[in-house]
Amino acid sequence: INAVLEQIELSKSDIKHQKEELGKRPLFFGGKWDTANAEIQKQLNQLEEQERELRNNSPRFEPERYTDRAKLTVNKANPNLKAKYDRARNYLEREQQRKLAEQEKRKQEAKAIQEQEKQAFFARKALREQGKHEEANKMLEAEKRNRPRSR
Repeated sequence: INAVLEQIELSKSDIKHQKEELGKRPLFFGGKWDTANAEIQKQLNQLEEQERELRNNSPRFEPERYTDRAKLTVNKANPNLKAKYDRARNYLEREQQRKLAEQEKRKQEAKAIQEQEKQAFFARKALREQGKHEEANKMLEAEKRNRPRSR
């Protein structure tokens, strides 16, 4: 359709060029000019009508219709394709669930470590308030040695 529309545009520009070459209507003996001008105008009107018909009557894109037709064609050509697609989709969903579970597990571990550190901090604080600074320092040193390295 686009190629035909381009061809029509080229023809229209040619006709307009012919009309420019024809010039203005002579004052005397303008019969030949009138017939030539009428012919050019007639051709121009025909081309514009063709262009309007092409633009208005071109099929509208209906995705539902074409996707259904494409699915039917593919299913006829390769009946195992849907099963493969379903298996692949299920695998991807399982992988996504596994990754989310691992992420949640890491979050829980981080929260547990944070809670342990918080409890240890309050225990050291309580010891310091009681005046047992050396015991608090020993606890802190022990925690530093046993603390797991971050990734």
